[in-house]
Amino acid sequence: MKKILLLALILNSTFFYAQELRLLRGAITENLIVNDTVNETYSLYLPTSFSVDRAWPVAFVMDLEGKGKAAVSMLMNAAEQEGYVLASSNNLSDSLAISENVLIANRMFNSVFNTVPTAKNRMYTVGFGGGAMFASIVPAFINEVKGVISIGAAIGSFEVLNPKQPFQFVGVVNRSDFNFLSMYEAKFELNKLKFPNQLIVFDGDRNLPEIETVSKAFRMLTLTSMAKGYLAQNDSLIKASYNDFFVDANANVTNQKPLLATYQMSDMEKIFYPFMKLDSLKESQKILRRSPIFKQANRSQNSYFLK
Repeated sequence: MKKILLLALILNSTFFYAQELRLLRGAITENLIVNDTVNETYSLYLPTSFSVDRAWPVAFVMDLEGKGKAAVSMLMNAAEQEGYVLASSNNLSDSLAISENVLIANRMFNSVFNTVPTAKNRMYTVGFGGGAMFASIVPAFINEVKGVISIGAAIGSFEVLNPKQPFQFVGVVNRSDFNFLSMYEAKFELNKLKFPNQLIVFDGDRNLPEIETVSKAFRMLTLTSMAKGYLAQNDSLIKASYNDFFVDANANVTNQKPLLATYQMSDMEKIFYPFMKLDSLKESQKILRRSPIFKQANRSQNSYFLK
């Protein structure tokens, strides 16, 4: 059931007055005005549990077709599950220069900050395809962005990345997607630059990930925030996440998908090493990498990459 949240915004000019802003919880609020000086709007999703009594992580969805509602709707179930606010502009366009799109995005960011209590150091960008490529370079221009979820696309440009201002990059891609190779290779470039990064690889007939896969990407951002001290450490969530990730990795081993399992275990090392000893996980990886099924799968993948 949709719940309506009423926020009283007190605006200060030569006098005070209140503007009542009607926002939905558990549903998308459309066509919110960025400000009174530009003709720009965006869509906003607040989780069902949203309250102004606490600060929230915000993921800004970059869609270069300017379809804010559609972009948010593709992620809202995962955001609901993981407790993220979503916002997406209706004015971004692939026909505009990068600088113009950055300015549009920044104006939306400021509007959201004035509307939603936003958690410090927990501002992210997300995108699909071309929108993901733009999302991946936004942190180079707006330092407050601490992470990116890129679905189906690698970094838009390595040239604009600043090693002194690293951000977390979480790639999500279907192994049969033609972008898989570029996203796989991007991992090594990001490692050289010392950018924290993960790559969630999935199989299936559809290029777009399931809700559970996107939720895992959001969970990785949350766990990294805990590791960096941006968010209070939640031991029960950390333990549950580790168990869930490990179960998924083992399921891929059982289903004769050793490469997917090693991708997952490698990312688990990066995510969980600040919280616990990982000797058993490392040993599991060693055993898997020595197995005939892994060696055969790895040879097949290398041959595919060389085509």
